[in-house]
Amino acid sequence: SSSSSSILETEDTGFDSEPKQYILFKLVNVNARLFSRATMVWLGIEYDTTKSAEDLELRIIKEAWRQVVRIPESIFYRRLKETIPPEQRIGLPSLVAGGDMGAREVAQWEAASKPPGRVLRPRANRAAPCPPPHPMHQTFTWRLTVGESATARERSHMRLVIDTVGRPLSRIRSTMELVTAIRDAILGEISLPAFIRLEY
Repeated sequence: SSSSSSILETEDTGFDSEPKQYILFKLVNVNARLFSRATMVWLGIEYDTTKSAEDLELRIIKEAWRQVVRIPESIFYRRLKETIPPEQRIGLPSLVAGGDMGAREVAQWEAASKPPGRVLRPRANRAAPCPPPHPMHQTFTWRLTVGESATARERSHMRLVIDTVGRPLSRIRSTMELVTAIRDAILGEISLPAFIRLEY
């Protein structure tokens, strides 16, 4: 429920990065439809005992199962960061941690399934993983029933940690502030740079 809290673990995009833990305390949105990306969005804070309460920052934690054929959201965040100068990045969120857990796990699984020489180094203080029959964060249903030609139909588990920007519309201080925010959004849409034309 939205009133309970739990601890969720996510990882940075690098294969050798250490995982981070986040306390989820408020469910913002959930897509409960059967045929969907099963998107869940939470408010949370990083579980870090070395920081004081004043240093903890509110984060958005999003989980979804994207179609493998779709471009991962993390690429869009990276392109925003690379394309728009910091002084112009006003009101745009940034990716703090996380990424495509399914793609990461498939890469680890494939590497572990090959002969020695290309085995990923396990993270510190963790036992070397025993590869399961198939990765757990990416579906293999289509590949097993139809073949590799149907890989694009699979789903991959994404977990993204995003910083927060602005305030909810329910907390506007004046009509002028609301109108200004809408105007800025329109101007931002009109002046979007060429990062939309993604090539990767």
